[in-house]
Amino acid sequence: MIRVYFIYFDPNPKEGYVGITSHPLSIRKKWHTQSSTKSKRGVWIKEKLSMGYRLRIKLLEKNPPDSGAEERWIGELERMGFYLYNSNGGCSSSINARGRKWSKESRDNLSKIKLGVSLSEGHKLSLKLNHRGNRGRKFTKEHRDHLSESLKGRYMPPQTEAVKEKRRGENNKQSLKIKGVNIITGIERVFNSTGEAYRIIREEGVIITRSGIIKAANGQNKTSGGYTWEYRRP
Repeated sequence: MIRVYFIYFDPNPKEGYVGITSHPLSIRKKWHTQSSTKSKRGVWIKEKLSMGYRLRIKLLEKNPPDSGAEERWIGELERMGFYLYNSNGGCSSSINARGRKWSKESRDNLSKIKLGVSLSEGHKLSLKLNHRGNRGRKFTKEHRDHLSESLKGRYMPPQTEAVKEKRRGENNKQSLKIKGVNIITGIERVFNSTGEAYRIIREEGVIITRSGIIKAANGQNKTSGGYTWEYRRP
Protein backbone atom coordinates (compact mmCIF):
# COMPACT_ATOMS: atom_id res chain seq x y z
CA MET A 1 0.00 0.00 0.00
CA ILE A 2 1.30 3.44 -0.94
CA ARG A 3 0.64 6.32 1.46
CA VAL A 4 1.09 10.06 1.06
CA TYR A 5 1.62 11.65 4.47
CA PHE A 6 2.28 14.96 6.18
CA ILE A 7 4.48 15.46 9.25
CA TYR A 8 4.36 18.52 11.51
CA PHE A 9 4.93 19.70 15.06
CA ASP A 10 2.49 21.18 17.55
CA PRO A 11 1.57 23.97 17.95
CA ASN A 12 2.11 24.93 14.28
CA PRO A 13 0.30 22.43 12.01
CA LYS A 14 0.85 24.61 8.92
CA GLU A 15 4.59 23.98 8.88
CA GLY A 16 5.76 20.52 7.84
CA TYR A 17 6.86 18.03 5.24
CA VAL A 18 5.02 15.94 2.63
CA GLY A 19 6.29 12.43 1.98
CA ILE A 20 5.29 9.19 0.31
CA THR A 21 6.03 5.65 1.47
CA SER A 22 5.11 2.00 1.15
CA HIS A 23 5.79 1.41 4.87
CA PRO A 24 3.35 1.82 7.78
CA LEU A 25 3.19 5.42 9.01
CA SER A 26 4.39 4.41 12.48
CA ILE A 27 7.65 3.11 10.97
CA ARG A 28 8.02 6.21 8.80
CA LYS A 29 7.46 8.46 11.80
CA LYS A 30 10.15 6.58 13.75
CA TRP A 31 12.53 6.92 10.82
CA HIS A 32 12.01 10.69 10.65
CA THR A 33 12.54 10.98 14.41
CA GLN A 34 15.81 9.03 14.35
CA SER A 35 17.17 10.36 11.06
CA SER A 36 20.43 12.29 11.28
CA THR A 37 20.28 13.79 7.79
CA LYS A 38 21.58 17.34 7.34
CA SER A 39 18.93 18.28 4.80
CA LYS A 40 16.53 21.15 5.27
CA ARG A 41 13.94 18.73 6.63
CA GLY A 42 16.42 16.98 8.91
CA VAL A 43 17.68 20.19 10.50
CA TRP A 44 14.09 21.32 11.11
CA ILE A 45 13.09 18.02 12.76
CA LYS A 46 16.21 17.92 14.92
CA GLU A 47 15.69 21.50 16.09
CA LYS A 48 12.03 20.95 16.98
CA LEU A 49 12.74 17.71 18.85
CA SER A 50 15.49 19.42 20.88
CA MET A 51 12.93 22.05 21.91
CA GLY A 52 10.64 19.34 23.26
CA TYR A 53 7.98 19.44 20.55
CA ARG A 54 6.22 16.22 19.52
CA LEU A 55 6.32 15.00 15.93
CA ARG A 56 2.90 14.30 14.39
CA ILE A 57 2.11 12.39 11.21
CA LYS A 58 -1.10 12.56 9.22
CA LEU A 59 -2.28 10.38 6.33
CA LEU A 60 -3.22 12.43 3.28
CA GLU A 61 -4.00 9.75 0.69
CA LYS A 62 -3.89 5.97 0.22
CA ASN A 63 -2.85 4.31 -3.05
CA PRO A 64 -2.93 7.47 -5.18
CA PRO A 65 -4.00 6.87 -8.80
CA ASP A 66 -1.20 9.02 -10.24
CA SER A 67 2.58 8.83 -9.90
CA GLY A 68 2.88 12.53 -9.04
CA ALA A 69 0.75 12.45 -5.89
CA GLU A 70 3.52 13.79 -3.66
CA GLU A 71 4.12 16.81 -5.91
CA ARG A 72 0.37 17.35 -6.22
CA TRP A 73 -0.06 17.52 -2.44
CA ILE A 74 2.96 19.80 -2.07
CA GLY A 75 1.48 22.23 -4.58
CA GLU A 76 -1.97 22.08 -2.97
CA LEU A 77 -0.70 22.70 0.57
CA GLU A 78 1.56 25.53 -0.55
CA ARG A 79 -1.41 27.20 -2.23
CA MET A 80 -3.24 26.89 1.11
CA GLY A 81 -0.46 28.76 2.89
CA PHE A 82 1.54 25.86 4.34
CA TYR A 83 5.31 26.23 4.72
CA LEU A 84 6.95 22.97 3.59
CA TYR A 85 10.47 21.60 4.05
CA ASN A 86 10.47 19.64 0.78
CA SER A 87 13.70 21.07 -0.59
CA ASN A 88 13.45 19.24 -3.93
CA GLY A 89 9.74 19.59 -4.55
CA GLY A 90 9.10 15.97 -3.66
CA CYS A 91 11.03 12.78 -4.30
CA SER A 92 9.36 9.39 -4.19
CA SER A 93 12.53 7.52 -3.32
CA SER A 94 10.73 5.00 -1.11
CA ILE A 95 8.81 3.65 -4.11
CA ASN A 96 11.64 3.57 -6.66
CA ALA A 97 11.42 7.28 -7.51
CA ARG A 98 8.07 7.09 -9.30
CA GLY A 99 7.12 10.57 -10.44
CA ARG A 100 10.68 11.86 -10.05
CA LYS A 101 11.19 15.39 -11.37
CA TRP A 102 14.28 15.89 -13.54
CA SER A 103 16.18 19.18 -13.41
CA LYS A 104 16.17 21.40 -16.51
CA GLU A 105 19.88 20.68 -17.06
CA SER A 106 19.26 16.92 -16.98
CA ARG A 107 16.32 17.20 -19.38
CA ASP A 108 18.38 19.33 -21.78
CA ASN A 109 21.27 16.87 -21.71
CA LEU A 110 18.96 13.92 -22.33
CA SER A 111 17.33 15.77 -25.22
CA LYS A 112 20.70 16.54 -26.79
CA ILE A 113 21.74 12.90 -26.61
CA LYS A 114 18.47 11.72 -28.15
CA LEU A 115 18.68 14.28 -30.96
CA GLY A 116 22.30 13.41 -31.71
CA VAL A 117 23.63 16.84 -30.80
CA SER A 118 27.32 16.61 -29.93
CA LEU A 119 28.31 17.27 -26.35
CA SER A 120 31.31 19.43 -25.52
CA GLU A 121 34.74 17.80 -25.35
CA GLY A 122 34.92 18.57 -21.65
CA HIS A 123 31.56 16.87 -21.06
CA LYS A 124 32.64 13.83 -23.08
CA LEU A 125 35.85 13.54 -21.05
CA SER A 126 33.91 13.84 -17.79
CA LEU A 127 31.51 11.06 -18.80
CA LYS A 128 34.40 8.84 -19.93
CA LEU A 129 36.32 9.28 -16.68
CA ASN A 130 33.22 8.71 -14.53
CA HIS A 131 32.15 5.48 -16.26
CA ARG A 132 35.35 3.64 -17.17
CA GLY A 133 36.58 3.11 -13.63
CA ASN A 134 40.33 2.34 -13.64
CA ARG A 135 40.29 0.47 -16.95
CA GLY A 136 43.19 1.70 -19.08
CA ARG A 137 44.07 4.37 -16.56
CA LYS A 138 47.72 5.45 -16.46
CA PHE A 139 49.03 5.73 -12.90
CA THR A 140 51.84 8.13 -12.10
CA LYS A 141 55.08 6.82 -10.57
CA GLU A 142 54.13 8.52 -7.29
CA HIS A 143 50.78 6.70 -7.30
CA ARG A 144 52.40 3.35 -8.07
CA ASP A 145 54.92 3.86 -5.27
CA HIS A 146 52.07 4.70 -2.91
CA LEU A 147 50.24 1.49 -3.86
CA SER A 148 53.40 -0.54 -3.30
CA GLU A 149 53.87 0.99 0.14
CA SER A 150 50.27 0.29 1.09
CA LEU A 151 50.67 -3.39 0.16
CA LYS A 152 53.83 -3.90 2.19
CA GLY A 153 53.34 -6.21 5.12
CA ARG A 154 50.04 -7.55 3.78
CA TYR A 155 49.74 -11.31 3.94
CA MET A 156 49.73 -12.93 0.52
CA PRO A 157 49.01 -16.69 0.52
CA PRO A 158 51.91 -18.62 -1.06
CA GLN A 159 51.33 -20.72 -4.14
CA THR A 160 51.59 -24.44 -3.55
CA GLU A 161 53.87 -26.56 -5.68
CA ALA A 162 50.82 -28.26 -7.16
CA VAL A 163 49.45 -24.92 -8.37
CA LYS A 164 52.82 -23.90 -9.78
CA GLU A 165 53.19 -27.25 -11.58
CA LYS A 166 49.69 -26.97 -13.01
CA ARG A 167 50.39 -23.51 -14.38
CA ARG A 168 53.70 -24.60 -15.82
CA GLY A 169 51.93 -27.50 -17.52
CA GLU A 170 49.24 -25.25 -18.97
CA ASN A 171 51.85 -22.85 -20.33
CA ASN A 172 53.85 -25.68 -21.84
CA LYS A 173 50.80 -27.21 -23.54
CA GLN A 174 50.15 -23.96 -25.38
CA SER A 175 53.43 -24.43 -27.26
CA LEU A 176 52.95 -28.18 -27.92
CA LYS A 177 51.72 -29.75 -31.13
CA ILE A 178 48.70 -32.02 -30.93
CA LYS A 179 48.06 -35.35 -32.63
CA GLY A 180 44.67 -36.65 -33.66
CA VAL A 181 43.96 -40.24 -34.70
CA ASN A 182 40.79 -40.99 -36.67
CA ILE A 183 39.00 -43.78 -34.79
CA ILE A 184 37.63 -45.28 -38.05
CA THR A 185 40.53 -45.04 -40.51
CA GLY A 186 43.38 -44.93 -37.99
CA ILE A 187 45.01 -42.04 -39.90
CA GLU A 188 47.17 -39.81 -37.74
CA ARG A 189 47.19 -36.05 -38.18
CA VAL A 190 49.47 -33.59 -36.42
CA PHE A 191 48.55 -29.95 -35.86
CA ASN A 192 50.56 -27.05 -34.51
CA SER A 193 47.92 -26.19 -31.90
CA THR A 194 44.45 -27.09 -30.71
CA GLY A 195 43.15 -23.96 -32.44
CA GLU A 196 44.58 -25.07 -35.78
CA ALA A 197 43.15 -28.58 -35.34
CA TYR A 198 39.73 -27.14 -34.56
CA ARG A 199 39.71 -24.82 -37.60
CA ILE A 200 40.90 -27.41 -40.12
CA ILE A 201 38.62 -30.22 -39.00
CA ARG A 202 35.65 -27.86 -38.69
CA GLU A 203 36.21 -26.73 -42.30
CA GLU A 204 35.94 -30.40 -43.32
CA GLY A 205 32.35 -30.41 -42.06
CA VAL A 206 33.00 -32.25 -38.79
CA ILE A 207 31.16 -31.05 -35.70
CA ILE A 208 33.89 -30.40 -33.15
CA THR A 209 34.86 -27.87 -30.50
CA ARG A 210 38.23 -26.69 -29.31
CA SER A 211 37.29 -27.38 -25.70
CA GLY A 212 36.40 -30.95 -26.74
CA ILE A 213 39.85 -31.42 -28.26
CA ILE A 214 41.54 -30.12 -25.09
CA LYS A 215 39.44 -32.36 -22.83
CA ALA A 216 40.23 -35.41 -24.95
CA ALA A 217 43.95 -34.58 -24.93
CA ASN A 218 43.84 -34.18 -21.13
CA GLY A 219 42.09 -37.52 -20.72
CA GLN A 220 38.75 -36.09 -19.62
CA ASN A 221 36.99 -37.41 -22.73
CA LYS A 222 37.85 -40.42 -24.89
CA THR A 223 37.32 -38.76 -28.27
CA SER A 224 36.25 -35.51 -29.89
CA GLY A 225 35.03 -35.12 -33.47
CA GLY A 226 35.75 -38.79 -34.24
CA TYR A 227 39.41 -38.50 -33.18
CA THR A 228 41.46 -39.48 -30.19
CA TRP A 229 43.76 -36.67 -29.12
CA GLU A 230 47.08 -36.35 -27.36
CA TYR A 231 49.73 -33.70 -27.04
CA ARG A 232 52.85 -34.45 -29.05
CA ARG A 233 55.97 -34.10 -26.97
CA PRO A 234 59.04 -32.60 -28.66
